[in-house]
Amino acid sequence: MSKDKKTLYLFIRDLPKNNQIVLKGISNKINRAYVVGNGTILKKQTFCKVYWNEYPGITYIEIPENTNDPYYTVVAVIFDKPIKLYKNDNGAIEAN
Repeated sequence: MSKDKKTLYLFIRDLPKNNQIVLKGISNKINRAYVVGNGTILKKQTFCKVYWNEYPGITYIEIPENTNDPYYTVVAVIFDKPIKLYKNDNGAIEAN
């Protein structure tokens, strides 16, 4: 994470089979995601985010195979504000 807490660096050793990484539980808007070293801008999509709830949804970031580093691929994810993690204060359902 950067000093200003607006950039999260992801160190990826083995690229998943579907060439996507998943981010969960981050409430911030993602301004940009790119591969450190070659600057390739990465596509991102957020699912399950609804306007009437604070739940941030699930974000998928696609990493093309041609940007894969033989050792570690480093992805920088830049947010609009310092990172805020989603925290659900609801307790367990005890009765239905």
